[in-house]
Amino acid sequence: MPGRAERAVDERNQTELRAVDLEATISSDHPARSPRAFIEGLDFLALYNGIGSVEAESAARRWTPI
Repeated sequence: MPGRAERAVDERNQTELRAVDLEATISSDHPARSPRAFIEGLDFLALYNGIGSVEAESAARRWTPI
């Protein structure tokens, strides 16, 4: 008597991490690049000026513990 046929079961909890070159996934003239070009052309200076914390500085006032 032959044994039962085995069937593959999907492993839905399996995690896979792959390094992917996102620049290589679409061509240089692909329409998906249009939003990126638009955003790179925006001027965010007014937004950045409103940020109180910048590199090498702190927005919080210093205090000395007693």
